[in-house]
Amino acid sequence: MDIERINLLSIARYLIREVVRKMDAKQQIVLGKENSESNQVESDFREEPTIQALLTVIEHCLCHGLRTDLPTQDITYQNMTETTSPLEVIRNSASALRRAKDQVIQTANSLLAVSRALPNPWPVVLHMEQCHPVADKLSAHVLSLSEVRTGLGKSRVWIRYALMYKELGAYLQHMLDSDFKLTDSKCSSSSDSPSSPNVSILTRHSFYHPGALLLNNEGVVFVGLLVGLAAVDFCFILKDKLDEFDSGLDTIPYHICIEAHKESKTEYGDNREIAVSTDERTSFLKQNKYLENENRKLLRRLQDASAAHTRLSESVNNLSKELGSIKLENQGFKIMLAHLKKNNSLTVNGPPKSVNGKSNSSILGQPLDLENELKQALNQVDEKTVLVDSLRGEINELQSRSVQLMRQLSSREKSLDEKQLLIRQLEGKSKGMSNIMEQMRERVSSLTNEKTSSERVIGQLRMQLKELQARVTKQDGVIQSQKDICNQLESRLSDQSDELTRLRATETKINTYQTRQTTFVPIRMLKFVPKAMPKLGCSRGIATSSAATKSYM
Repeated sequence: MDIERINLLSIARYLIREVVRKMDAKQQIVLGKENSESNQVESDFREEPTIQALLTVIEHCLCHGLRTDLPTQDITYQNMTETTSPLEVIRNSASALRRAKDQVIQTANSLLAVSRALPNPWPVVLHMEQCHPVADKLSAHVLSLSEVRTGLGKSRVWIRYALMYKELGAYLQHMLDSDFKLTDSKCSSSSDSPSSPNVSILTRHSFYHPGALLLNNEGVVFVGLLVGLAAVDFCFILKDKLDEFDSGLDTIPYHICIEAHKESKTEYGDNREIAVSTDERTSFLKQNKYLENENRKLLRRLQDASAAHTRLSESVNNLSKELGSIKLENQGFKIMLAHLKKNNSLTVNGPPKSVNGKSNSSILGQPLDLENELKQALNQVDEKTVLVDSLRGEINELQSRSVQLMRQLSSREKSLDEKQLLIRQLEGKSKGMSNIMEQMRERVSSLTNEKTSSERVIGQLRMQLKELQARVTKQDGVIQSQKDICNQLESRLSDQSDELTRLRATETKINTYQTRQTTFVPIRMLKFVPKAMPKLGCSRGIATSSAATKSYM
């Protein structure tokens, strides 16, 4: 039932969008009226298939998952037993034809999905009116129409009234919001009278199965879509076609949505690539299975309809033969009746006496009874002709419905072929995507391997970098120590160079002193005579000073 809910919601969304879009150009939609001025003005919406499809979808959504009573057994047709008396054949033929008519109607209804126990959403409609009480109840307008007898027909008329009053979405919204069937007035009256028995409060769950549309999230979305129809002005002319509302549920025209999807695909699909996920592919496969099941059901129904059509044609042929024989017997009875009337006129003038002296009143009473029976037989023959004509009309209707089924089956087959073609295309695309995914997986695996190898190389390089950094720090320490030593040596060298320059200066001074001493000693000895200045002492002092300077250098 999940697929059915999704399909109903999709087709409802599409049809409501189309109706609102078309309403932008037209201000009023008129359906069902022919040869009128308003219909000439708005000829585009006469017998609008979109509106008819929308009404069909709303009916299906309202009847989806609806609880129904057990269907009654079909009344089987029993053929007439052959009798030797023509009067018994005439008496039993009317009942036989009635049974044949009932059998034809029941077989046609069972084969065309219009069973005797049609879905009856009328209690749900009454429950919606109780959940949303208004002054002018739409059910009163519906019940005033005596031509509509079934609950499904009443619900159809009520849906059209609700669309014209723009209250369909409000009714469904109040039914979803409220879980009680009784109104506040009934609840207050039951509370005021404690002696009254307990009234069973029904909820919408008592009308539907758990998988129904109106009990799930799709129902909430559907009701929200119906609220948008309040902007559309509907006008349905119902009195001319009231006898058509008691028929069964029509088939949902899914081909409208499929054709629109195909048009949109041809419009945009040539220049745009369609990317379909796995969820969409699974949904398409489910739709394919659903359409195949529907196709099998339609084929089975068509086969049953053809078999029933052959049986009905045979039964009609037999009945026509029997009717011909009955007509011949009726003509013979008419001749006998005329002859008996002549004899009766003769007996009225002078009734003969019998041998025993009695009148022939008892003998004449038998022709009168026979005349009455013949009149009854004539009336029954007329009834049978009417029944045969009605049977022929039913057979013609059955043939037209079988033709309609064939058309629907052909459209379903076309849609199924389109779905299968789309599924093949999607399968090809999915295979291509799977190949691309496998290539991407292989590429990712190779990249992961390269990543691991590169991470290993990077780890090794990091270890080497750490070792090099340690060695560099050591070399920096050694270089710093060598720089310190060099600085110390440079300072010592500068000190020694200063000392050397000082010593050289002193040496030059000493040399100058020595030269001066050598030049000035004889003069001193001539002019002055020292008291005690040994010669050896001066020479030794000069020698020691020169030796000291040499040793220093």
